[in-house]
Amino acid sequence: MTILNEKYTLNNGVQIPKLGFGTWLIDNDKVATAVQQAAELG
Repeated sequence: MTILNEKYTLNNGVQIPKLGFGTWLIDNDKVATAVQQAAELG
């Protein structure tokens, strides 16, 4: 299993990916653009 396949299981049983965009250090006025560009690139 690679990091791309690992998931966290929430208390309600829903699973979410462990891998994130890493946006917590980006300034608020720049984060939306960064996330949009990452999503477009896949």
